[in-house]
Amino acid sequence: MPLSSVQNAEDSARSIEKMKIILASQSPQRKALLEEAGFHPTIIISNADEVEPKDGDVSDVESACCINAEKKAKKILSQISNNDADFLIAADSLVVVPGVMTAGKPKTIAQAHEMFQIFAEKEILAISGVHLIDLKTGKGKTFFETSKIVMNSLSFDERDALFERVTPLNKAGGFSIALMPELIKSIEGSRSNIEGLPMERIKLEMQKIIEARP
Repeated sequence: MPLSSVQNAEDSARSIEKMKIILASQSPQRKALLEEAGFHPTIIISNADEVEPKDGDVSDVESACCINAEKKAKKILSQISNNDADFLIAADSLVVVPGVMTAGKPKTIAQAHEMFQIFAEKEILAISGVHLIDLKTGKGKTFFETSKIVMNSLSFDERDALFERVTPLNKAGGFSIALMPELIKSIEGSRSNIEGLPMERIKLEMQKIIEARP
């Protein structure tokens, strides 16, 4: 790649990181992912009603995650005015064992144990729907990303010790690949997507939006 192209790419990455972001989520993982990427997001929690997908139906989960992300973003958009932010990001994430189950955040430790028993040694899908709004033009973009995970099988006592160290109750599927590395046998796709935000895709879509501005 010519030096000028490399310089342009670096300048572009720096310009994106200067953008002011509103994150429509109370997820600490999503906030941390944006901060690790160089952003300093403003958090506004969206309590929009969400649609529930069919259990184990991958295409329905993809659709539901996108619809829920849009609903979250539009609810926040209706609440903000005279804001100097550049982008609004909303997301919804679910974990799917195709044909078997769809998992959101477990409500109890017992439910987390049940989920992990089902996940063990199977290929599961982490799906995130994202709605990105350019607050300078009002234009929006919706997309989803899918990552594949195979989990190790843990005994009840091993899972219990894990849950003592890291709560499963605020995470889609009850797990975090960053905080629970002993769970993971293999990963295919975006790691940040598994944590709740596909950062590679988000930065790419932000760049496309910026370049298309009049």
